[in-house]
Amino acid sequence: MQALKKVLVAAASVAGLMAVMAAVPAAAAPVFTITPSGIPGIVGYSPQNATDIGLTSSSLLRQVDPTTQSEVGWAYVTGLTNNGSPVSGPSSGLVAPGGFPAPNTYGLYFTYQATVTGLGAIGTPATGVIAPGGFTYTLYADIGADNTYNPALLTGGGTNPSITGTGNDVVLAVGSSIAGGAGFQSPTGAPTINAINTFILCSGASGSGVLGGATVAASGCGAADGTDYFTAPDPFYSLAFLSATAGSALNLVVDASGNFATLNGIQADVNFIGVPEPLTLSLFGAGLAGVAALRRRRSKKA
Repeated sequence: MQALKKVLVAAASVAGLMAVMAAVPAAAAPVFTITPSGIPGIVGYSPQNATDIGLTSSSLLRQVDPTTQSEVGWAYVTGLTNNGSPVSGPSSGLVAPGGFPAPNTYGLYFTYQATVTGLGAIGTPATGVIAPGGFTYTLYADIGADNTYNPALLTGGGTNPSITGTGNDVVLAVGSSIAGGAGFQSPTGAPTINAINTFILCSGASGSGVLGGATVAASGCGAADGTDYFTAPDPFYSLAFLSATAGSALNLVVDASGNFATLNGIQADVNFIGVPEPLTLSLFGAGLAGVAALRRRRSKKA
């Protein structure tokens, strides 16, 4: 019981941190440049500037134990915007699912998995902790924009969302969480997530990538070169901020057992962190420091 109490206190700490972040006026997201010809076989498009990556996702949630939930899902890119103005598909070659794929076009999508602690039940209002490395993702380019995105299902004891037609897809980037929180809003139970994550661009050599200009090991990177697609700034941003609150309780469908649920049609936004905002990162640091302090306290009592 004492251990459970400490986990819930840690979750409350991150919940407070997320609430403060929501109250802080957001600065304009940094601009980045994509060069479509950096994706194999894509030609005839000029570089485009953007600030935000729009997503629509599907995932399967599971209650792993009384205080832990896991999530597996995909999120396809619906489009890019530059300070609120859409970046034209005909200009960038980027096509969202259902947008008339052609050989000289491409789609973008993420696959991801997450573990969140401090959540007592699926859909019950609370905010849990995403620990460092507790959220991992891979960003792909779908050459020809011909993938099919299959949503999560409740059937079969819960069926993970899947993607078919991926034979020619290439990996552009990988990353994992530095800090964050996820859970269900009060009083509706609508899902929400906020997280700061590393953003490692694949460097064209299997198993390596580029993080803030430095070469690093990057599990999941293939032969494609993400640095040829995300071309500016150089070195590219090493941190990405994920925010997903554009959903309602209707997006969450819980199985009668309460042990798993589908979370379909959630809209999310990803942008990059250039020079980290001191207030934002200090808040995340405070949340993590609170969790670390609780762990130290538990160790001393032990």
